[in-house]
Amino acid sequence: MRAIDAIVERRIRTARENGELEGLSGHGEPLPDLDQVRPEGWWARRLVATELPELARDPSILR
Repeated sequence: MRAIDAIVERRIRTARENGELEGLSGHGEPLPDLDQVRPEGWWARRLVATELPELARDPSILR
């Protein structure tokens, strides 16, 4: 499993287990910033900022 897949699956599983996906506002509506123009590589910078600390704490999530 690729690292990004492991991260996504873990976050979804954790959110589901904690009930964080129930009754969300905006359900069934379009994403509000879908048409926002972002600089190249924005997602990679965000991924590193949010996930790198967790990977450092628990590298086993990549297995």
